[in-house]
Amino acid sequence: MIVPTRILCVFQSFIIIFYISLLHVNNRQYLTNTILPESMMKTDTKVSNSSSLFVALSVNNYVRYAYLLPFVIEGWLRCGIQPVLVLIESEETWMENNCTSMVIRYLHERKIILRHLTNRSLIDKYTSNILSRTSRLAVPHILNELGMSPDSIVWTGDADVIPLKCDYFQSIPLTMKQRNVQVYMDGPWDMSIPRYLMCYIAGYLSVWKNLTEQGSSIEQVMEKTLAISNVQMAYGDLNRTKPEYDFDEYFLGRRIKKLSCFPNCTTHGQPPVRNCEEFKRGPGRPPFNWTEALGDHPHKTIDFLSKLIEAHSGVREHSFSIESSWPIFHRLILIFMERIVTDRLSHFSNEYFRLDCSKN
Repeated sequence: MIVPTRILCVFQSFIIIFYISLLHVNNRQYLTNTILPESMMKTDTKVSNSSSLFVALSVNNYVRYAYLLPFVIEGWLRCGIQPVLVLIESEETWMENNCTSMVIRYLHERKIILRHLTNRSLIDKYTSNILSRTSRLAVPHILNELGMSPDSIVWTGDADVIPLKCDYFQSIPLTMKQRNVQVYMDGPWDMSIPRYLMCYIAGYLSVWKNLTEQGSSIEQVMEKTLAISNVQMAYGDLNRTKPEYDFDEYFLGRRIKKLSCFPNCTTHGQPPVRNCEEFKRGPGRPPFNWTEALGDHPHKTIDFLSKLIEAHSGVREHSFSIESSWPIFHRLILIFMERIVTDRLSHFSNEYFRLDCSKN
């Protein structure tokens, strides 16, 4: 018997939907048992400003990066960690654009600690792109200004990286009892510096005073950080006068090496998935893309996710900020985040794509 094409398509669609739903339930149970403590599997996680665990993030108002912030901060809140953001340009500048204004409103609704770096001469001198990476080094200043405990633990994160495996980040306080600094990985960089990836370098707030510059404002902190003397120190080159995109890694690596306890105070946490030969950098970043992992081979999802510390989006090919990637991205957040959060993020994304923000 020949089955009509329309009926066959409907039947196939039903099977796919049923399979994805079953996968979601199985993944949720799997993640609950193996990745997340029961206390983290709540309907909606809110972390107060008195939290002792913080992640330092900074970003400019480039729309494709800004779009990811709601997902990134929800990931950190889910793990019981308070994001602290430095945003390049004033709030007025962010609000002038319909796309970035959505992001600002979302951050305010979630009561995220954020500061704006607005000094025009500083931005023009060092560029928005350089400051979007390096300004997270001003977060210890912000936390000190807010009167947070010196025993608070702060680590650096990336604005396009969503934490997935909460138990890794929740294990850092235990490590801090034995060491002053923890870095996520120690290769394949030049270890004579040493140069570490910015995600993730963790330390007590009191230790960050020795790792970062001090000042009366985030602008002053960044002016001191990016001074020629620090640029030359970071790169080990007296002819250097301007920081490049990798300045923060070199700068912190040199500062960590200067700690009196180095190297005994430094712990290296190795990533579970890595492909150095193809230069697929970063903790838990696999040698394949999200479409392959969650789209073409959904039966591998559980094994794939169980190995990942994070979800790295980026803003180029396969970026989560592109509308065609939303079905895959949506599936990821459905697996890891609670319904009330995924509904909130879905509403945000629908509005983002309705405004054609992904084309900016």
